[in-house]
Amino acid sequence: MTTLKYRSDVKRPIVKIGVMITFILITSLGVATADWPNQPDLNLPICTANYGQSNPQINVDGTGGAIIVWRDLRSGTFSDIYAQRVNAAGVPQWTTNGVVVCDAANGQLDPQLVEDGAGGFIIAWQDFRSGGNFDIYAQRISGSGVPLWVDDGVVISNANDDQINLNIIADGAGGAIIVWQDERNGYLNSNIYAQRVNAAGVPQWTTNGVVVCDANDQQQYPDLISNGAGGAYVTWQDAQVSVGMDIYVQGLNSSGNIVWPWASDGVVVCQANNVQSYPTIISDGGGGAIISWEDERSLGEYSDIYIQRVNASGVMQWSLNGIAVCAPANHQKKHTMVSDGAGGAIVTWSDLRSGSFTKIYAQRISNTGLPIWQTDGVPVGSLGSIQDDPDIVYVGAGKVVITWVDTHLLLPSNIYAQRLNSQGLREWFTNGVVISNAAGDQTNPRIANDGSGGAIIAWEDIRHGNFKDIYAQRVYDNGTLKTSQLLVPIRNKKGKVSIIILE
Repeated sequence: MTTLKYRSDVKRPIVKIGVMITFILITSLGVATADWPNQPDLNLPICTANYGQSNPQINVDGTGGAIIVWRDLRSGTFSDIYAQRVNAAGVPQWTTNGVVVCDAANGQLDPQLVEDGAGGFIIAWQDFRSGGNFDIYAQRISGSGVPLWVDDGVVISNANDDQINLNIIADGAGGAIIVWQDERNGYLNSNIYAQRVNAAGVPQWTTNGVVVCDANDQQQYPDLISNGAGGAYVTWQDAQVSVGMDIYVQGLNSSGNIVWPWASDGVVVCQANNVQSYPTIISDGGGGAIISWEDERSLGEYSDIYIQRVNASGVMQWSLNGIAVCAPANHQKKHTMVSDGAGGAIVTWSDLRSGSFTKIYAQRISNTGLPIWQTDGVPVGSLGSIQDDPDIVYVGAGKVVITWVDTHLLLPSNIYAQRLNSQGLREWFTNGVVISNAAGDQTNPRIANDGSGGAIIAWEDIRHGNFKDIYAQRVYDNGTLKTSQLLVPIRNKKGKVSIIILE
């Protein structure tokens, strides 16, 4: 049943009207309703083509909708890159099952995307078209789904051996900066390279990219953020000094030159004992950056989450080797981070402190490096289940929405979400909102801001059998899969106006 509440200058009882009557009332008034499914076992199919679709990535489209890209095996042989745009009402805007971004020979995978500032998007990926090793390619797609550069994309780097583990940001001028792990000097001596491509698809820096760090041993898993002036800050994990891994950072200006030449192989962020890995980086809102990572300094066996801030001069702002975001027993891993809107950060991660099942936790760190919420973070959900693979988005007013995979023993994996306010309090249901509980497993959720206090989430889904599809769902500001209250005026025969509140 759909509940309708009546309001006017005269008190009226609250009544319930069947779904069919509601539909007739709303249709007769010409009121448009959203097309997003409002039940968690339905959801919006983004791509259900043959074979498998995987590795979705999502970004806002600037009008309350989103663009989703993924790796696609519909050809039955090698994977390609496809994309789809969905508007704020949940209506796919491009060709059914998505438009081709690249279907060159052999395989393409690991797509990443950013907005181009003109209603379109720039997408970069790993490309095996050479048949010998992975290269980096990119393509720009208009807001109407039309490729704007050469067919199958422009070369970002096709140097010797593999270029992998890429990330991408907008350059603020219609182009993008792309960073990657580069093995042109050998697998055991992987380095970090970067390239800037302009709005016309023309690489701006040295052919095959500029060196960010080419020190001895391995540099891996780079991430980057804009410096606000056409350049970037790049962070990575690095074995150039210790037996384990450390965390480094370097700045690039808009011309591709390093901005801290006194540290040609990067500035040390953390050089604690054992292994520090998987760094992620955000802007600090003041010309510098905040970097978080997984850290095994305590026992050398279990990872914790640490964080550090670097200013525009390359000087660390907080404690030597960073401060602990979370350091209880057992593993804390799979972390990700966003700005808190006030110069600090909000970090979320998968946490095994109970010793049995992983749960999702989050912590806010102030711009001075102080944990704001409870020690070792607040729980995001409280179900007696396995929670894993979180993703997070800032939605304004100090609030974030976090999504994750939630699995009850012997049952399929589902997608959940929760919103936390600036104090770390849960604003939606205690255990989170069920985004999808369709048949089969739902995994690998990725999230974007809907521009209205909620979020749009995309994921891999096997509700139709053994092959994965891509589905999406919007969760609204009110913490449900339904729109906020819709006020509809009704005038009776005597001319008196009542208001129907559709919930």
